Amino acid sequence: MAFSHRLVSILVLLYNFLCAPLLFLAPTLLFTHSKYLILTSCSNSTGPTTRSLEAFDGGSSCYNQRKALYLFAIFNIVRILSFKYEKVFYKMNEYCNCAVRQYRPGLYLNSALAVPFLARQVCNAFFDSYGAHFFFVFTVASCSFVLMLPYVRDMCFLVISVVKGVVHNYYSTKLLLVLSVLAATLYVFLVLVNLGYIMCDMSPDWFLMGYPVQFPYLNFPIALFLIHHFILNAHKQLPHVIYEVTEEDVFAYVLRAKCLNWADCHFATQIHLLLVRPSSCTFQQRREIGQRVKLVNSVNEMEPWLADKFRSVLLKSKPSYTVSFNNC
Repeated sequence: MAFSHRLVSILVLLYNFLCAPLLFLAPTLLFTHSKYLILTSCSNSTGPTTRSLEAFDGGSSCYNQRKALYLFAIFNIVRILSFKYEKVFYKMNEYCNCAVRQYRPGLYLNSALAVPFLARQVCNAFFDSYGAHFFFVFTVASCSFVLMLPYVRDMCFLVISVVKGVVHNYYSTKLLLVLSVLAATLYVFLVLVNLGYIMCDMSPDWFLMGYPVQFPYLNFPIALFLIHHFILNAHKQLPHVIYEVTEEDVFAYVLRAKCLNWADCHFATQIHLLLVRPSSCTFQQRREIGQRVKLVNSVNEMEPWLADKFRSVLLKSKPSYTVSFNNC
């Protein structure tokens, strides 16, 4: 059983390792290796050479318009596939039911992000000829900001969450702290840079090893999604509390966890049953348990979410924790 669980975990990790980078780079890979078809379709010559196509690249309204339509189609197809992957990733994540992820899941299809890019490439010359360039640019920029608003809102939330995490000691090691700060910084960088490219046609294009690496050549929403959930992995374990449930005759060792928004995390909170029972507990054992004991007559006196978690633990578990709390 343990081997099969480990095998599934390895397969899931391998799946994520392969799919995420591929979906992130898919638009630029598809465009770069099929760009020749667009250039050929706009060329009047029957057999264009590579040099003539390179000179033709970017110098024609035909090429710019077809390139925009082609990129728009590629970006939307990749976003749809990416969104399916993101939903699977979200459901498979062990923390998907924690409070902060319910509040900010970070799941957005947002395939319309490429609409402003398409509008600029196709309609810009038309509005210029009628002297309405400023109105057109202002409208496109406003629509672009509305489309990016979910990511801007999440950016503010994540930055505030990381700051609160630092203040309230959410990070158990300096490495986790540094990685979280770097992740938040990268999130801010990606949002602001892509917001600039979507709102106004920033130039020149950025290239890396011959591949364009700015919007809409990169599927940046999947990177934001993964960074979003990496940052939200941080949870704070509060000091333990032991519930003495009279009706069930058990001691429940509860490690309550808090999400970054300081809400109780239903998933990360742990409940373990002690081996010793209240009915047979000796004076010495009670001393070892310590003073963090909360007496309740029944499970119903607990908080509803904690009571539900306790019932599920009670059904599938036998008491498994020994009494060893000498320094409580």
